[in-house]
Amino acid sequence: MASADVIDMFIQLDLAHVRGDVSKAGVDGSQIDTWENNLLAGTSIRYGGYGGIAYRHISDTYIALFSHFIPCGVWEAVYLFEGLLKNESEVTVDIVHGDTQGQSLPVFGLAHMLGIQLGPNGALPAGGAPFCFLRPPIPAAITVPTTADPRAAAAPV
Repeated sequence: MASADVIDMFIQLDLAHVRGDVSKAGVDGSQIDTWENNLLAGTSIRYGGYGGIAYRHISDTYIALFSHFIPCGVWEAVYLFEGLLKNESEVTVDIVHGDTQGQSLPVFGLAHMLGIQLGPNGALPAGGAPFCFLRPPIPAAITVPTTADPRAAAAPV
């Protein structure tokens, strides 16, 4: 599969391992508007719209491992495992962070049998949040050159 080849090439880059070690993934769905005459489309009370759900598995290295378009109203936890089982890349995920749609007793039981640790979205381990989709901080090992003199910006006009 072409996406598996892209993922495998990406994780070979040094830059891919600055934010993670590809052992964790975050899963979540987001409502996408679609046409009404669509087999997957429906009204979503949870998202407050009409359409379907784009359910994604994102690695801690910020690459999409798997995505699936699912109908509104289904329990997203079913697709949590489907994405992990259908992933054809060399990446093996051990820890999955999901929201309340991915957390229930049957889901925790199946995850335990598959050797996957489930954690809540937004969990705060000792090193900070596992995912930061806004703007990740620049690690100390990377220096960003600046061309402007910071004193010039502070000088009165």
